[in-house]
Amino acid sequence: LGFYPIQSGQILINGRPQELWDLQELRFLFSVVQQEVSLFNGSARENLSLFDSNMDEKKLRRALANTHCRFALGSYGLDKNLIGQGCNLSYGERQLLAFARCLAFDRPVLLLDEATSSIDSGTEKLVTDALEKTLAGKTALMVAHRLSTIKRADRILVIANGGLVQEGKHETLLTQEGIYRDFWQLQELGFRARSDSPKDIYSLS
Repeated sequence: LGFYPIQSGQILINGRPQELWDLQELRFLFSVVQQEVSLFNGSARENLSLFDSNMDEKKLRRALANTHCRFALGSYGLDKNLIGQGCNLSYGERQLLAFARCLAFDRPVLLLDEATSSIDSGTEKLVTDALEKTLAGKTALMVAHRLSTIKRADRILVIANGGLVQEGKHETLLTQEGIYRDFWQLQELGFRARSDSPKDIYSLS
């Protein structure tokens, strides 16, 4: 996004070096979902449209439906008032709203920075389904420790101690000894244990 100068190599976007893009034009290509979702005091409609009063109502409602936000917002829908960075929503519901915002703006490239790392188990399936619908037809760059988020990626880069240590598809990396397989097995074990425990004493950190 042009916040830091490139120290070596090159980043090409649509075959064009990043530094040759006008910053506003470049950033218009991207939607971003971060670990901590940025929400504002105001209605769900304003948060989805980023206060753009010209945003098509049908597009907003379709984005809500496709990401299960109607479940999160209840009968209020687009008129639900959000307060204090969305503190009247659960973490998972805030993530659903962030994915709905991406669908509403329909940018060609998505940046997901730990977008599913702390979702609650009750909305995990909803968030996963919303993520798949958000990614359809897009280019996505995803940073994730929750490996279930990236297992369908075309290319996975495993970074450790500041360097690239593994690269490949999910299925290929599972056949190799290394950090990825170890981490996957650890998370799968933790997930099964958590599912079996009503006290939810295990975490996937």
